[in-house]
Amino acid sequence: MIFQVLLLSNLVLGIVIGEINSLKWVNCGDEEVPTLECSSLLVPMDYTNPSSKLIAISINRKPAPIQPAKLSLLFNPGGPGGSGLDIVKFFDSAHFNNVVDYIGFDPRGVGKSQAIACSGSATAAQTYYRDGAQFGVHHLSQSASSEQVAVFAAYSELTGQACLKYSGELIYHISTPYVCRDMDEIRKALGMKKLNYMGFSYGTILGNTYANMFPDNVGRMIIDGVVNPNQYYGSIFDFLNGLVDMDATVEAVANACDKVTFQECPLSKQGSVHGLTALQTITAVIENLKSKPLLVNQTDIPVVVTSEMAASVLFKNIYDSSYYPGLVSAFYQASKGNGYLLSKLHTLSYNVTELANGKDIGDSYSAIVCTDTDDSTSKFSIDEWLQKVRHFENTVSKIASRQWGWKTLVCRTWPRSPKTEHYKGPWNKKFNFPIMIVGNTFDPVTPLKSAKQVYEMMNEGHEPDSNAVLVHHNGHGHCSGAQPSECTRNYQVNYMLHGLLPPKNAVCQPDHPLFASQKIERLTVNRFKTPAFMGQSN
Repeated sequence: MIFQVLLLSNLVLGIVIGEINSLKWVNCGDEEVPTLECSSLLVPMDYTNPSSKLIAISINRKPAPIQPAKLSLLFNPGGPGGSGLDIVKFFDSAHFNNVVDYIGFDPRGVGKSQAIACSGSATAAQTYYRDGAQFGVHHLSQSASSEQVAVFAAYSELTGQACLKYSGELIYHISTPYVCRDMDEIRKALGMKKLNYMGFSYGTILGNTYANMFPDNVGRMIIDGVVNPNQYYGSIFDFLNGLVDMDATVEAVANACDKVTFQECPLSKQGSVHGLTALQTITAVIENLKSKPLLVNQTDIPVVVTSEMAASVLFKNIYDSSYYPGLVSAFYQASKGNGYLLSKLHTLSYNVTELANGKDIGDSYSAIVCTDTDDSTSKFSIDEWLQKVRHFENTVSKIASRQWGWKTLVCRTWPRSPKTEHYKGPWNKKFNFPIMIVGNTFDPVTPLKSAKQVYEMMNEGHEPDSNAVLVHHNGHGHCSGAQPSECTRNYQVNYMLHGLLPPKNAVCQPDHPLFASQKIERLTVNRFKTPAFMGQSN
């Protein structure tokens, strides 16, 4: 039996956690955030079982610089698998005028909470990922042989088996509805009548699911970089439709490069000897590397820069406008036969030590996504999966469909249980106050189309804008903070602090154009580590 948002009695929950739901804060600050406080909360691993084992959820709080705070705000950065502890530490208090206490938590299965483990030790994890890189299983090329595909599939299946071996029953109890129940326990432990929340990317799935599971407990909520829940909770290939604006985002960034000087963007056609546009140069580099990889020996370990590596660098660094100068410089150097910067950007994305030490969210990402999505892909043969990936390359994104499609092959054989709780809607429960939805024009993994769809879903059956409001952020990158706008921030501040809604059809422009020569001061997170899928993970 699959539990579809079970109506659990207060009595049962009270027996399990009623007397342990108080938070004891201790200072855990450092030089960067000396006032940071930490705590933990015990929650049932299985909310349907009164005698369930308890697991620990790690929580932190960054007090508002100006006290008393106007409110407390719970964060999730996305992923899934991103650390809420980290985003609270680095998200600038000035974003909400220094008067909001920031609350973060690592969801179950993630980071410092009861985390998913897929190996027996850090050394074993390093060996696993290093061997995987050696056999090419983290990057399956377009021209991969049948043998390489078979090895990739075997590694994917082995990953699921290893996660079950080292994580045990937890692997069946990390779906998003469980996390939403944990969020409600955090709300109670904080003494909040209503939960105030800000979620990015996958964090919008958390927010949307929580709001519809606990509509009476929703305070003020902002979801930014919105995922369509019907796609996320559908099959893996429904999920891949989130890439629909990936190639358009790359093209838009390249077009912006062509409008400025060579000094501002070295890929600009204004500086091209052959008159190539920025997009043509990027495409040519990726294509040429297929037959002539670049050799890099300026690093501690010599590197061969391949076409797949270049495509991966493009995928990961299109997320944020602060990455773009380094990205275009790397492709410019590669067009001149120097692959050093491409190799460095690739190394930043795939650090074996970070993978092993839990600073990369790959295992958590796979575990949560595979548990949340339906099991329809388990019926696919490897050949059928390959055909599906190629179809998405042709119809959704040439740049990213293969990377995303093959990375999620692990879900095909992922361990599943009928005990796992799932939520499939409805998505239009009546809230106490409209939810603010923020969508970006050129978002590579959470398209503006999804924000508009969720806006329509939430308002269905209600008065227009009575359940959700939409702010269109006319920028580039993943979520509005990727190309900041004081206009967007002001709407968020007025909404969260004063309960003021944006006007109908609100549109905000970024504060600075792409490749602006002046330094951009960022109010939010600079180079915040988001996993490479929604929020990024490979």
